[in-house]
Amino acid sequence: MKKFFKSIKSEITDSLERTSEEVTGKNEAGRFSVSFAPGPPPKNEWLQFRKHRGVNLGSWFVLERWITDTPFRQAAHPAASDLDVAKGTNAKQLLEKHWDTWVTQRDWNWMASVGVNSVRLPIGYYHVCGADRTILNDTDFFPYYSVYEGAWRRITQAILTASRMNMTVLIDLHAAPGKQNADPHSGTSNSPHNFFNDPHNLRRGLYALSSLTRNLYSFLSSQSPPITSTVIGIELVNEPAPPTDKVLMDWYLQAIDEVRKAWPGVSIYLGEWWKPSLYTDFVLREGVGGESGRRGLVVLDHHLYRCFTPQDLRTSVQDHTRALIDPNGGTQTTFSSVAEKMGREAGGGFVVAEWSCGLNSSSLRNIPGERRAFVDAQLALYEQHCGGWWFWTLKKEEGVYPKDVGWSLKDAVDAGVFPSSIGMKRKKKPDTSTKERTRRQQVLEKRRSEALGAHETYWARFPGQYQHHRFSAGFTHGWTDSYTFFDSLNPDSASVSELGFKQAWARRRARGTENEYGDGNGKAGRWWWEYEHGKIYVFFKLQLPSTWFVPVVAAYSLVPAAYTTSHNAWFHVHYRTSQKLSDVQPSFVYPKVTYQPIQGAMTPTYPLWCAKYTAEDAIQQAVADHIHASFGLVAAESKLRSAADLYMASTKRMSELSIHLEWTGQREDQERFTHVFRNLKRMSLEEKRLLLAGLMDAGF
Repeated sequence: MKKFFKSIKSEITDSLERTSEEVTGKNEAGRFSVSFAPGPPPKNEWLQFRKHRGVNLGSWFVLERWITDTPFRQAAHPAASDLDVAKGTNAKQLLEKHWDTWVTQRDWNWMASVGVNSVRLPIGYYHVCGADRTILNDTDFFPYYSVYEGAWRRITQAILTASRMNMTVLIDLHAAPGKQNADPHSGTSNSPHNFFNDPHNLRRGLYALSSLTRNLYSFLSSQSPPITSTVIGIELVNEPAPPTDKVLMDWYLQAIDEVRKAWPGVSIYLGEWWKPSLYTDFVLREGVGGESGRRGLVVLDHHLYRCFTPQDLRTSVQDHTRALIDPNGGTQTTFSSVAEKMGREAGGGFVVAEWSCGLNSSSLRNIPGERRAFVDAQLALYEQHCGGWWFWTLKKEEGVYPKDVGWSLKDAVDAGVFPSSIGMKRKKKPDTSTKERTRRQQVLEKRRSEALGAHETYWARFPGQYQHHRFSAGFTHGWTDSYTFFDSLNPDSASVSELGFKQAWARRRARGTENEYGDGNGKAGRWWWEYEHGKIYVFFKLQLPSTWFVPVVAAYSLVPAAYTTSHNAWFHVHYRTSQKLSDVQPSFVYPKVTYQPIQGAMTPTYPLWCAKYTAEDAIQQAVADHIHASFGLVAAESKLRSAADLYMASTKRMSELSIHLEWTGQREDQERFTHVFRNLKRMSLEEKRLLLAGLMDAGF
């Protein structure tokens, strides 16, 4: 008990040295103790694991004329890119005025009020010349050092402001030497995109990344105190368009090496050329994930837009929305698979660093709520599978362009197309009193005992060798880590920090212990599943997944008002917004549902569905009722049943030949939810999760 309190005190008081704790378990020989040493990753690494809910600061440094027009008014023809601006008249004065006025303190305050906790900052290699003039050597921007030398000071000031606002920054190399794609936002207008076709440009790109990383790390480390954790990663290049995947992959390997030499602990974000599965396999095959030494994470970045391809233009917004929430559709299955592999196997993550509610006019049906439903479907997808997301973009130039709810986050929020508040909110400061720590310890012991008992009882039905003390270790680590994360990251902020890269955190947490994930070759250790399984009882997500609303879409052909209202209810549960729950009153009548049994044997190496589920959902948040007690969070979800009840109810009913069940899940303010289930053998993970909730609510 004393050792546990000592660990909690150390964590909550922010002196997160690596401590040890003792977990008691049970095996065939009786009771014994096992020491599980390493604690959570050092606190200066925590922010890279946080759930990033952010926005791109588009057209601040890398200019795009459709977002801001003023800097282009004296640019050289065709007046579409940064190089055109640099070649024009009064470029230095125009750019420095723009840099100083495009994103102001008022914008930072607005972002914080909405709940934004991260920004993605697109820059070109030429914006770094104020720190390293040689970065321009033998490039198109070599003559324009004087134009861009002031950019670096503004970039570092933006990072300082973000740090002060408790926000993080993802640095994105949006323009590489020779341009990496055909768009003007890669630095130049008319010249062919020759970055990948010219060995000289590839070398200059490596140098640009090395210089950027080195100077960035030097600046962040020089602050008092150092703020290296504010920059959560460096994206090697935005939206690459190589001639072949091999060319990009070979360059990525060199670039990762250069960046890690300059800053070993930084996380690296990789654009996947809209081929997420292929580049997931690349990360695994090349072993570049974040498991060796003190490497940062390796994260795949996917950009999701539904307004550019011919197929997009032919598809209605309702069909776009349906496709996003379909649990058996291509988007959901790809996101689920990539997130699982990048997290559980690579120790990294998966994000969507660009998305919007932009739609072509041919997709709109002018039905009230259709854009909001589209946004909510995307948010549900990203919250379920991704470590973070960044909307494109913050705003468009006022007085020049009309309101644009598709691309301007400010306009979308004002119009109600985007939620006015995102993320969990804190109603009171964390309670670090002895009384609260004692309460948490007592609840932990009770819940861990219940969970371990259920775990042992269940697996006693299947003869085999087990090490159930690892389950206890996973449960304890998850519980203490969650509370520590909630309490210690920005405790004075109204927004509550949540873990985003859950699987990576779990693997990092177990590293150096006998619970470690693998054998060094990316293969799970024999007993990893029990340690990981222990976390499900603590980190069970209290969100209503998008799959809840699939039958609504199918049955009602997407009645927009009903659909939007039901999805708003999801946001109340997941985001714990301050909006009154009485504002959301969806009501539906649902049919009876029939379940079929799971076919096939269940083995310890893949324990029921829980091992995969845990890999996707580990490290999210502590049990609901105890979070409520500690943080006063607003929540629509009734308190989570005990872990034992949850587990035994599910396994008991899943083992029957068939189950006929008619139920309505009651929530505060008579919110009703249910789902039409398919054959259990074909169920998605989210459908199985819903089954558990339904069984509990129905009293089984």
